[in-house]
Amino acid sequence: MIVRVLKDLYKKSGDFALRDEFGNMMLKCAFVGKGYYIYNKRGIQIAQLAFGKNEASMAVAQNVPSYPGAVRIVKLGRDNFEFETNVIEKGDDQYTKNVVGRAVAKFSVWGPVSKYSYDIFDGSEKVGEVIPYPADDGVFQIRTYSETNILYVFMITLALEWLNAAN
Repeated sequence: MIVRVLKDLYKKSGDFALRDEFGNMMLKCAFVGKGYYIYNKRGIQIAQLAFGKNEASMAVAQNVPSYPGAVRIVKLGRDNFEFETNVIEKGDDQYTKNVVGRAVAKFSVWGPVSKYSYDIFDGSEKVGEVIPYPADDGVFQIRTYSETNILYVFMITLALEWLNAAN
């Protein structure tokens, strides 16, 4: 599946609807200054992307508590990022010690993020590609695969764009 996204979405006001190639809305996101709230078609919040100094944290709502609950992206330099999982803040271990674990995502990106031309991996599996859109310089495309979690890939692209622009 290929979806198109406006570049510099964080500079726009209002909501943005992510649509599939047939124009069907998949999800909505709203930039709220320090991050994004992401909603499903019915308007229920399903994820949150929060920005800090040189970092972004992605959290997806789930009906069963799981650990790790969030993925942190740290900017090491232009087009250079590290994905951290299993990071427990001081004092939070009391809340996570009894939560059933799940497979930890091991995200990474390869390619020039600032040129909107990179691959997104979960471990050794490619889960998405960000590619330029030749018909409009103000748009980029995200290509995903049948087993891809589009929500995570979309949040990663939003986070990387904001982090690269922040400094």
